[in-house]
Amino acid sequence: MKILLVSHSFPPALEPQSIQSARVAKYLSRMGHQVTVVFNSDMLVYNSTHRDDRELAADLPGVELIPVPDIQPKGPWLSFLGKVAYNEHYRYWVGEALQAVLRRDGGRAYDIVYSIAAPTASNVLGLRLKERIGTPWVAHFSDPGYLCHDIRFKSPLKTHIAYSTERAIFEKADGLTFVNEDTLLKSTEARHDFREKCFVLPHSFDPDYFDEPAIIPNDGIVRFTYVGSLYARRKPFDVIRALLSVLQRGGGTIQRIELNLYGSITPEIRREIEEQDLPWVHLRGPVSYRDSIRVMRECDYLLMIDMPDAVNLYTPSKLIDYLPAEKPILGITADDSNSARLLREIGYPVTAPGDIDGLTRLFSGLLHAASFEIPETHREVAGRFRADRVVATLADFLERSCAGRQGDGG
Repeated sequence: MKILLVSHSFPPALEPQSIQSARVAKYLSRMGHQVTVVFNSDMLVYNSTHRDDRELAADLPGVELIPVPDIQPKGPWLSFLGKVAYNEHYRYWVGEALQAVLRRDGGRAYDIVYSIAAPTASNVLGLRLKERIGTPWVAHFSDPGYLCHDIRFKSPLKTHIAYSTERAIFEKADGLTFVNEDTLLKSTEARHDFREKCFVLPHSFDPDYFDEPAIIPNDGIVRFTYVGSLYARRKPFDVIRALLSVLQRGGGTIQRIELNLYGSITPEIRREIEEQDLPWVHLRGPVSYRDSIRVMRECDYLLMIDMPDAVNLYTPSKLIDYLPAEKPILGITADDSNSARLLREIGYPVTAPGDIDGLTRLFSGLLHAASFEIPETHREVAGRFRADRVVATLADFLERSCAGRQGDGG
């Protein structure tokens, strides 16, 4: 198939969605499909702390790229629109990207369009292409936070536009993919008729980056490592408080542990951590994707810090990247979240956000016991998320969607 992949975030951007989209492009191409990607080549417009990782961009042999830079006009009227009108800040990129695609044989050079959101801009561009040229189109929803569900914005106009846009995407797409079953069911609970064209496509990891055995530290330090962003709704303070409690009770063990936090951290969280002046807490900052794999493999325990929502539809892509590192994963997540179910399936402990006593007991047990063995089920479960296997199921769904048979076994 000739596939046009639409992904607002794509390498060299060092962002979770960029990395996941690159995997889809890489393995579709490796399977023999002709893949073209249209993406935003200037992520700094949206994120002043944005970082690039050129190695990610170099790992896409055979993939054709259509980079479309975004220029955000400024002014009081546009600022007002951004507050009251949904997706307004992406409108300019969508328009430019649409024209870039249409300049190539009128946009009719592709058998199917696959758009990957978040952000919604990717699926809006897919919608515009569907309306303009009618090419079969599948829309992916990788982040439940960008789906409307019960969301209400402060602006009624923004809420109306958001729901109208999502409804048009659901109605006009030939296929819809979601990262897990919970998100699929929640998104279609009021529109069951759409389920026949839906498919679950989980996050994946690239086995090409995990071709060496895990490293076993042997220096007497127990390393707890978190890789990912920390912000208002994802904070490390439960972990810090629990570890501090264990250390205060255990006397001289303070030199035996490290809490390593890799990734971007909001200034407020950074300041609060630094004010505590704890020598065993290390703010390592963002690292390249390959370096993130290295630090995962060099630790004793990986931390999966989730948002404190009682109902949590998320499956963080970083959790899937943790799996091939073959290190024990400690989950701080809601009891019935997708992440909790996955971790329990493997045999790893899960503690609810805010349960400091539970975390304290967990850390105390780990620091005063023999090393935690990797369960036999770890490799078996991890194998389900290999990019070559996940993308092969996507290719099959795209072929059926292209032929108008997306409901047959999907």
